[in-house]
Amino acid sequence: MSSIKIGWCFDRDEGIAIYKPPIPVSKIITERKNKMGAGVSHCPGTLDFNSRTFTILSPYTFRIRAQKENSQINFFPVYPDTEASEEVVKNEISFQPRKLWRDERYPILQLSLPYVFFANESTYINQLEPSRFIGEKNWSLIQGRFDIASWQRPINWAIEWTNINKDIFIKKGDPLCQLIFETSSPKSPIDLIKVERNDELQRAIKRTLGVANKIRNTKKIIYDENFRLNISELK
Repeated sequence: MSSIKIGWCFDRDEGIAIYKPPIPVSKIITERKNKMGAGVSHCPGTLDFNSRTFTILSPYTFRIRAQKENSQINFFPVYPDTEASEEVVKNEISFQPRKLWRDERYPILQLSLPYVFFANESTYINQLEPSRFIGEKNWSLIQGRFDIASWQRPINWAIEWTNINKDIFIKKGDPLCQLIFETSSPKSPIDLIKVERNDELQRAIKRTLGVANKIRNTKKIIYDENFRLNISELK
Protein backbone atom coordinates (compact mmCIF):
# COMPACT_ATOMS: atom_id res chain seq x y z
CA MET A 1 0.00 0.00 0.00
CA SER A 2 1.49 3.34 -1.06
CA SER A 3 2.01 6.00 1.57
CA ILE A 4 0.45 9.45 1.72
CA LYS A 5 3.13 12.12 1.38
CA ILE A 6 2.83 15.19 3.59
CA GLY A 7 5.41 17.95 3.43
CA TRP A 8 6.66 20.29 6.10
CA CYS A 9 9.13 23.14 6.32
CA PHE A 10 10.12 25.99 8.61
CA ASP A 11 8.60 29.40 7.88
CA ARG A 12 11.86 31.18 8.70
CA ASP A 13 15.60 30.64 8.64
CA GLU A 14 16.68 32.33 11.87
CA GLY A 15 17.17 30.16 14.93
CA ILE A 16 15.60 26.98 13.58
CA ALA A 17 18.54 24.85 14.79
CA ILE A 18 16.83 24.50 18.19
CA TYR A 19 13.61 23.05 16.72
CA LYS A 20 13.35 19.28 16.35
CA PRO A 21 11.46 17.64 13.47
CA PRO A 22 7.97 16.36 14.27
CA ILE A 23 8.49 13.02 16.03
CA PRO A 24 6.22 9.98 15.60
CA VAL A 25 4.58 9.08 18.89
CA SER A 26 5.74 5.50 18.33
CA LYS A 27 9.34 6.70 18.81
CA ILE A 28 8.57 8.54 22.04
CA ILE A 29 6.72 5.73 23.73
CA THR A 30 9.05 3.04 25.06
CA GLU A 31 7.48 -0.31 24.33
CA ARG A 32 8.01 -2.98 26.97
CA LYS A 33 7.95 -6.65 26.14
CA ASN A 34 5.15 -8.60 27.74
CA LYS A 35 6.12 -12.19 28.41
CA MET A 36 2.47 -13.12 28.86
CA GLY A 37 1.57 -12.09 25.31
CA ALA A 38 0.53 -8.95 23.50
CA GLY A 39 -0.03 -6.02 25.80
CA VAL A 40 -1.69 -2.68 25.15
CA SER A 41 1.38 -1.44 23.23
CA HIS A 42 0.78 -4.23 20.70
CA CYS A 43 -2.90 -3.46 20.15
CA PRO A 44 -3.48 -2.87 16.38
CA GLY A 45 -5.57 0.20 17.15
CA THR A 46 -2.84 1.66 19.35
CA LEU A 47 -0.12 0.88 16.82
CA ASP A 48 -2.10 2.48 13.99
CA PHE A 49 -2.81 5.60 16.07
CA ASN A 50 0.84 5.98 17.13
CA SER A 51 2.15 5.55 13.57
CA ARG A 52 -0.08 8.36 12.28
CA THR A 53 0.45 10.74 15.20
CA PHE A 54 3.37 13.15 15.49
CA THR A 55 4.58 15.25 18.40
CA ILE A 56 6.02 18.77 18.49
CA LEU A 57 8.55 19.28 21.28
CA SER A 58 9.40 22.49 23.10
CA PRO A 59 12.62 24.02 21.73
CA TYR A 60 13.67 25.52 25.07
CA THR A 61 12.77 25.72 28.75
CA PHE A 62 10.64 28.59 29.97
CA ARG A 63 8.73 29.52 33.11
CA ILE A 64 5.97 32.15 33.00
CA ARG A 65 4.42 33.69 36.12
CA ALA A 66 1.20 35.65 36.55
CA GLN A 67 0.88 38.60 38.91
CA LYS A 68 -2.48 40.08 39.90
CA GLU A 69 -2.73 43.82 40.44
CA ASN A 70 -6.28 44.87 41.26
CA SER A 71 -8.29 43.75 38.21
CA GLN A 72 -5.21 43.46 35.98
CA ILE A 73 -3.07 40.37 35.42
CA ASN A 74 0.53 40.83 34.33
CA PHE A 75 2.77 38.10 32.99
CA PHE A 76 6.54 37.82 33.05
CA PRO A 77 9.27 35.20 32.52
CA VAL A 78 11.06 33.76 35.54
CA TYR A 79 14.85 33.46 35.46
CA PRO A 80 17.10 31.49 35.62
CA ASP A 81 14.55 28.76 34.78
CA THR A 82 13.77 30.44 31.46
CA GLU A 83 16.52 29.69 28.93
CA ALA A 84 15.38 32.15 26.29
CA SER A 85 16.31 35.82 26.52
CA GLU A 86 13.73 38.45 27.35
CA GLU A 87 13.78 39.58 23.71
CA VAL A 88 12.98 36.07 22.47
CA VAL A 89 10.22 35.65 25.06
CA LYS A 90 8.73 38.99 24.03
CA ASN A 91 8.80 38.08 20.32
CA GLU A 92 7.64 34.49 20.57
CA ILE A 93 5.32 34.33 23.59
CA SER A 94 2.24 36.54 23.64
CA PHE A 95 -0.98 36.92 25.64
CA GLN A 96 -4.35 37.72 24.16
CA PRO A 97 -6.26 40.72 25.54
CA ARG A 98 -8.71 39.77 28.26
CA LYS A 99 -11.72 40.59 26.06
CA LEU A 100 -10.68 37.79 23.71
CA TRP A 101 -10.43 35.05 26.34
CA ARG A 102 -12.88 32.21 25.84
CA ASP A 103 -13.41 32.04 29.60
CA GLU A 104 -12.76 35.06 31.83
CA ARG A 105 -11.02 32.80 34.34
CA TYR A 106 -8.40 31.49 31.93
CA PRO A 107 -5.81 33.72 30.20
CA ILE A 108 -4.77 32.67 26.69
CA LEU A 109 -1.05 32.36 25.99
CA GLN A 110 0.49 31.69 22.59
CA LEU A 111 3.94 30.49 21.60
CA SER A 112 4.70 30.97 17.91
CA LEU A 113 6.21 27.93 16.21
CA PRO A 114 7.93 27.81 12.79
CA TYR A 115 6.38 24.58 11.45
CA VAL A 116 4.31 24.70 8.24
CA PHE A 117 2.61 21.59 6.81
CA PHE A 118 1.24 21.10 3.29
CA ALA A 119 -0.11 18.47 0.89
CA ASN A 120 -1.06 18.21 -2.78
CA GLU A 121 -4.50 16.82 -1.95
CA SER A 122 -7.03 17.61 0.74
CA THR A 123 -5.48 16.63 4.07
CA TYR A 124 -6.65 17.88 7.44
CA ILE A 125 -4.21 18.45 10.27
CA ASN A 126 -5.59 18.05 13.79
CA GLN A 127 -3.63 19.77 16.56
CA LEU A 128 -4.46 17.99 19.82
CA GLU A 129 -3.61 17.94 23.51
CA PRO A 130 -0.21 16.25 24.01
CA SER A 131 0.23 12.92 25.70
CA ARG A 132 3.29 11.73 27.62
CA PHE A 133 3.61 15.09 29.37
CA ILE A 134 5.67 14.65 32.54
CA GLY A 135 5.10 16.92 35.51
CA GLU A 136 2.28 19.11 36.71
CA LYS A 137 0.13 20.50 33.91
CA ASN A 138 -1.96 23.60 34.62
CA TRP A 139 -2.81 24.47 31.03
CA SER A 140 -5.10 23.17 28.30
CA LEU A 141 -4.31 23.30 24.58
CA ILE A 142 -6.72 25.15 22.32
CA GLN A 143 -7.14 22.45 19.70
CA GLY A 144 -7.73 23.06 16.00
CA ARG A 145 -8.13 21.53 12.56
CA PHE A 146 -7.61 22.81 8.99
CA ASP A 147 -6.85 21.63 5.44
CA ILE A 148 -3.13 21.91 4.69
CA ALA A 149 -3.71 21.60 0.94
CA SER A 150 -5.40 25.02 0.95
CA TRP A 151 -4.07 26.75 4.05
CA GLN A 152 -0.34 26.76 4.70
CA ARG A 153 0.21 28.50 8.03
CA PRO A 154 2.67 28.18 10.90
CA ILE A 155 1.10 26.38 13.83
CA ASN A 156 0.91 27.99 17.26
CA TRP A 157 0.99 26.53 20.73
CA ALA A 158 -2.11 28.29 22.06
CA ILE A 159 -3.26 27.40 25.56
CA GLU A 160 -5.67 28.40 28.29
CA TRP A 161 -3.91 28.91 31.62
CA THR A 162 -6.23 26.97 33.89
CA ASN A 163 -4.51 27.84 37.20
CA ILE A 164 -2.66 31.16 37.21
CA ASN A 165 -1.65 30.66 40.84
CA LYS A 166 1.00 28.27 39.54
CA ASP A 167 3.65 29.02 36.93
CA ILE A 168 3.55 27.69 33.40
CA PHE A 169 6.74 25.62 33.40
CA ILE A 170 7.72 23.98 30.11
CA LYS A 171 11.03 22.16 29.82
CA LYS A 172 13.05 21.69 26.68
CA GLY A 173 11.83 18.52 24.97
CA ASP A 174 8.38 18.53 26.61
CA PRO A 175 5.53 17.60 24.23
CA LEU A 176 3.65 20.77 23.26
CA CYS A 177 1.02 19.16 21.04
CA GLN A 178 0.21 16.16 18.90
CA LEU A 179 -0.59 16.22 15.18
CA ILE A 180 -2.90 13.74 13.49
CA PHE A 181 -3.45 13.87 9.73
CA GLU A 182 -6.77 13.00 8.07
CA THR A 183 -6.36 11.84 4.47
CA SER A 184 -8.63 10.44 1.78
CA SER A 185 -7.01 7.04 2.37
CA PRO A 186 -7.14 6.39 6.13
CA LYS A 187 -5.50 2.97 5.79
CA SER A 188 -2.39 4.30 4.02
CA PRO A 189 0.67 5.09 6.12
CA ILE A 190 1.84 8.69 6.48
CA ASP A 191 5.19 9.72 4.98
CA LEU A 192 6.23 13.06 6.49
CA ILE A 193 8.80 14.75 4.23
CA LYS A 194 10.90 17.81 5.05
CA VAL A 195 10.95 20.18 2.08
CA GLU A 196 13.10 23.28 1.76
CA ARG A 197 11.00 26.42 1.68
CA ASN A 198 10.98 27.73 -1.89
CA ASP A 199 9.33 30.74 -3.53
CA GLU A 200 6.06 28.87 -4.11
CA LEU A 201 5.79 27.86 -0.46
CA GLN A 202 6.79 31.35 0.69
CA ARG A 203 4.01 32.88 -1.44
CA ALA A 204 1.49 30.34 -0.11
CA ILE A 205 2.39 31.17 3.49
CA LYS A 206 2.12 34.92 2.88
CA ARG A 207 -1.21 34.58 1.03
CA THR A 208 -3.18 33.77 4.19
CA LEU A 209 -0.87 35.29 6.80
CA GLY A 210 -2.99 37.01 9.44
CA VAL A 211 -6.27 36.90 7.51
CA ALA A 212 -8.16 35.39 10.46
CA ASN A 213 -7.32 38.51 12.48
CA LYS A 214 -8.51 40.91 9.78
CA ILE A 215 -11.95 39.68 8.70
CA ARG A 216 -14.51 37.12 9.78
CA ASN A 217 -15.73 34.10 7.81
CA THR A 218 -12.35 33.53 6.18
CA LYS A 219 -12.98 29.85 5.48
CA LYS A 220 -14.18 30.40 1.89
CA ILE A 221 -11.15 32.54 1.12
CA ILE A 222 -8.61 30.22 2.69
CA TYR A 223 -10.09 27.07 1.18
CA ASP A 224 -10.29 28.41 -2.38
CA GLU A 225 -9.23 25.48 -4.61
CA ASN A 226 -7.57 27.88 -7.05
CA PHE A 227 -4.77 28.21 -4.52
CA ARG A 228 -4.07 24.50 -4.03
CA LEU A 229 -0.38 23.61 -3.95
CA ASN A 230 1.35 21.17 -6.28
CA ILE A 231 4.73 20.39 -4.74
CA SER A 232 6.85 18.10 -6.91
CA GLU A 233 8.60 16.50 -3.93
CA LEU A 234 5.24 15.12 -2.76
CA LYS A 235 4.36 13.34 -6.01
